[in-house]
Amino acid sequence: MRHEEELSIVIKTIMLEQPFYGLFLLNVNKEFSKRVPTAAVTIEGINYKLIVNPDFWDSLSDNHKQGLILHEAKHIVFGHLLMRDSFSNHKLANVAMDCELNQYIDRELLPDGAILPETLEKELNITLSERAGTHYYY
Repeated sequence: MRHEEELSIVIKTIMLEQPFYGLFLLNVNKEFSKRVPTAAVTIEGINYKLIVNPDFWDSLSDNHKQGLILHEAKHIVFGHLLMRDSFSNHKLANVAMDCELNQYIDRELLPDGAILPETLEKELNITLSERAGTHYYY
């Protein structure tokens, strides 16, 4: 039960700091499971579900737990689950989606190496615009 209690505290913190996402997360089904390596959101019927690997969760700081939950919530809010199949390369699409939404999360909530335009610029030796959207980063 410890994981569920911690998640509840994280969501309450988000609710106080970013009420839209906090209230939104109240209506998302949640599950701790080792069937995902880190965390993911999925569609089950007409509902969204947040799945978090308990071992991964335990490895995160409190700030990074909050950032993770915001990250996954933003995938839903930004419509990423609905647009995923419009990209032929799903791995590249996920990188592009992560790059887009991580820009809307406070940096102290993101782990080192989070996918952002500047990390991709260094890796690929290119220049990218900020907050340009998934299609642009793809």
